[in-house]
Amino acid sequence: MKISLLLLSALSVAGSFAARAQSAGNAVYSSRGSQQDYGAVRRAPLNADVLHQSEVVLEANVLSNVKATSYVAIFSVTQHGRTATETDSLMNLRLNVARAALGELGIRPEALHLDVVSLVPTYAMQLEQKKFSRTANEVPTGFELKKNLHVVFTDHEVLAQLVTRLGRAEIYDLAKVDYNLAELQTAYDELRRAAAEVIKQKEQSYGRMGLHIEVQNMTDGFQAVYPLERYASYTAYRSGSTPDEVRLARQRKAAAANVYVSAQNATVHVRPAAARGREDDSEFIVRTADKAQTIYYNRTPYNSFDTVLHADFAEPRVQLIYTLNVRYSVINQKQYEEYEAEKARQKKGHKKDKD
Repeated sequence: MKISLLLLSALSVAGSFAARAQSAGNAVYSSRGSQQDYGAVRRAPLNADVLHQSEVVLEANVLSNVKATSYVAIFSVTQHGRTATETDSLMNLRLNVARAALGELGIRPEALHLDVVSLVPTYAMQLEQKKFSRTANEVPTGFELKKNLHVVFTDHEVLAQLVTRLGRAEIYDLAKVDYNLAELQTAYDELRRAAAEVIKQKEQSYGRMGLHIEVQNMTDGFQAVYPLERYASYTAYRSGSTPDEVRLARQRKAAAANVYVSAQNATVHVRPAAARGREDDSEFIVRTADKAQTIYYNRTPYNSFDTVLHADFAEPRVQLIYTLNVRYSVINQKQYEEYEAEKARQKKGHKKDKD
C-alpha cells in the first residue's frame, strides 16, 4: 500500500510538470533555473512610490509594438582571386547576378547599396626542404575582397526570398536586418496618450479612497528596443550518464557484494582487498555529438507594463517603451475640507475688503 501511494504521488508530480511543459517550449533549456520558478508566488509591483506622508509619485509604463515601415538587409560578400583585378572582376560578376535576381522580386537598383569593407592580400605557408633543414615560408597567394550588400525592402515576407535569390550569386551570409520607423513621432504621441490615461485611472483610485491629490511636477522618458537586441539562443538536449557516474555505480555495486553477514554470531564482515578483485579503472573516450543551436525572437515580456499597444503580432517589431512619473501632494478628506473652508474664508474676506 505504501509503495502504491508513493508511485501515485510520483505520477502526480510528473503529470503536473508535463502539463506545464506543454506550453513552455524548448526555450526553457536556456535557463537552468526556469523550471524552479513555475510554482513561485510573485507579488504585484506597487503602482506608486510614496515619498513621505504628503507626497506620492504615480508611474505609468506603456509598451507599443510598432511595425517597421521599411527594412534593410545587409549581406556580406567575400571574393578571393590571384590578383586585385581578377578579384574585383569575379566580385562584380557575382553582384550582377545578385542584381538580376533581386530585380525579379521588384527591388529597384536605387534600393541597393554596396559598402566596400576591405581588400587585403592573402598568404599561405610553403615548405622549403633543403639538405639539412626544412623551412616553412609565408608566401602571397592572392587577394581577398569584402563588400556588404545593403537591400532596402518594405515587405517583411520578402526577406526569405532574398536569401534564396542571392544564393544564385553564392551570397549566403546575412549579417543583420535593420528596422526603420518613418513615423516615430506619431508612435510616441500614441504612447503619451495611453500613459496619460493610465495615470488618470490611478488618480481616480485615490479619490475612491478619500484622498485628494494635486500635481506638483512630472518626468518622462522613451526607449526603443529593436528586434536585433531581442534574439536569444538555446541548445535543447538531454544527455545520459557520464563516465564518472558509470564508474561510481560499478564501485558501489562491487562494495555491496564485498559485505556479508555471519549467521553464527550476527557480525558483519568485509572481504579483504585481495578477494575483492581489481576495482574498475576503465578509461573512457568520450565523443560528444553536435547539438543544434536554436535562435529565436524573444520579445520584451509584458508583465511589467500597465498597457501594451498592438499586443498581437507574429513578425518581429520595434518595441517602444514610455515611462511617465507624476509627483503629487496628498491630503486626506479632513485636511481637504479644512483647506476648502480656509479658501472660502479668504475669498470672502477679499471680497469684503474690495467692497
